[in-house]
Amino acid sequence: MYQRPLPPNIHGGDIASWRPHDGGLLVVVADATGHGDNAYRVAVRIPSLLSQHATSDVGSIVSAFDRELRGTPGAAVGVLFLDPHAREFRYAGVGNTGAVRVCGASWRGVSRDGVVGLRMPAIYEQQGTFLPGDRFVLWTDGVASQTVRWARLPAFTLSADAFAREIVASEGRAHDDALAVVVGWPS
Repeated sequence: MYQRPLPPNIHGGDIASWRPHDGGLLVVVADATGHGDNAYRVAVRIPSLLSQHATSDVGSIVSAFDRELRGTPGAAVGVLFLDPHAREFRYAGVGNTGAVRVCGASWRGVSRDGVVGLRMPAIYEQQGTFLPGDRFVLWTDGVASQTVRWARLPAFTLSADAFAREIVASEGRAHDDALAVVVGWPS
């Protein structure tokens, strides 16, 4: 995971959180509306909310976050659950977050337009299978994902943290907070 706030801010509104659950791994990326300290106050709630509402049902997590973030400026949220025993993954996203599989069979997640806590759409949960060694990238809109040539990035040779740092360094927008998370299951 690598996160960079919009300069010159010390804190930003982009955050990632993860936790083991049901024998798998839950990963959340969030981009609180705005920048700086105001967005940061919303973003820092995400790890606690994930702990309170952890479930392998990613749609339920997004719905719970919507209830909990009402009365705030809201956030874009993407949730991925990897279940290594079933070799399945599930993803749901709302707002300007994204997810893609960069190692393994081609897959790109769909995040519905909206703002969690403010303007919530119907949740669209996607699922699929994965194999040991597959890698997923989740990001916020501070990463110009439409220009990323995922196949050219050194996904196989870098550690997850170094890969996330490379994504933000090469594709991070100068006018926004930026965050990338790389996660997978070892071969």
